[in-house]
Parts: sequence; structure tokens; C-alpha cells
Amino acid sequence: IANAKGWTKYLPKAWRSVAEEADPAQEAAQEAEVIGDVIPLREGAVGADGTAYLKLIAPGRGSCGFYPESVLERDGPKAFPKGTKNFWDHQTAADEAARPEGSLRDLASILTEDAHYDHSGPAGPGLYAKAKVFEQFRKPVEDLAKHIGMSIRASGKAREGNAPDGQSGRIIEELTRGISVDYVTAPGAGGKILQLFEAARAAKPQPADEPTEQKIDT
Repeated sequence: IANAKGWTKYLPKAWRSVAEEADPAQEAAQEAEVIGDVIPLREGAVGADGTAYLKLIAPGRGSCGFYPESVLERDGPKAFPKGTKNFWDHQTAADEAARPEGSLRDLASILTEDAHYDHSGPAGPGLYAKAKVFEQFRKPVEDLAKHIGMSIRASGKAREGNAPDGQSGRIIEELTRGISVDYVTAPGAGGKILQLFEAARAAKPQPADEPTEQKIDT
């Protein structure tokens, strides 16, 4: 299992040698879950019309591995096309098991164009896209812009190797399927900020009344 997921380096040394011997093609790319690091939002991120220009991910080393610029430029448009959903926080494992498509109550915005690589983007090189932020989330996004950011969820292929930055580890070779790009709290955000983030998540429109069954005389 560790071999299949590219986690061989986390095994005890004694197990690792057995696993490596058992898999002569260990350097080949393996399927991987890709969770992006937090890309901070800019202040004034949301325009008067509710549109935002979001940076989705930057090239270079992240917590899930090394993201080559060429991979983001090639795979970004297909992985995160127009219509990709942006949820208020990543789903937990329990959330994903119960509702893999995500909850509409947490839907904060949606991409209005295919993602594209911008070498000279306003927040540096990276994958960008315009989005429509839904009305009930516009003020929370603006108020919390300093303390939250965007983080991708995707499936991809990765291999172990030496990255261009000189470090060894996981290198993302392909983004095969984008799942969402979500608003998440930045590392080190204080308790008060987390409370505000959660409060914004809870402040959503109430669902419409359920239709009641009625007898219709004919």
C-alpha cells in the first residue's frame, strides 16, 4: 500500500528495503492526493460586482511535494476549469465520506474561467483564475483576507526524486483531476480569526421550507 501511494520513504528501514526490492519500478509516478499550501488572499480581493482574481497555487516546493512550473502551466486549465467550486474550508474525511460532492451550504464562490498560468501575476508566478464570490460570502472574504487563502484539492501523479531546488522528495508530475479550490485559514491564524472563520461558515441562508404533501381533489 505504501508503495502504491508513494509513501515508501515513511516505512521503517527494514521494511523499506523489502518494499523497494518488491517494486523495481518504484521511481515511476504513482497516484497521489494533492492538497495545496495556503496561497494568501490580497486585501480588496473581491470587487464591487463580487468578482475576484484568485491565485490558486504557486510553483516550487510545498507540503505535498515539488510543483514544477511546467506541470501547473500544462495541467492547470484541465484540472481547474470554469465552474470549479470553491468551498469555505476543505472537507474533512467524514464530510467527504458522507457527501463527496460537497455541501451547497459551504459553497463560497465558483471559477468563471479556466485556470491559467500567469508568469507575472499580481501575487507572483502561479496558477490564477477569476471567480464569482456569492453574496453571503463577500463580506467574510473581505474581512478575513489577511488571514485566509486558497488551497487546491486534486488528484495527481507523483514520484520520488531530486527536484530542481536540490532537495529530494515527492515531485508532482501531473494533475489528473481537480476537486476544488477552497478558502482555508492561514497557518498561525489566531483563535479569534478561527472563530470568525467558523462564524462566517455558519452564517448561511436557511434552506427553503420542505414541500408538504397535499391532497388534490379532482
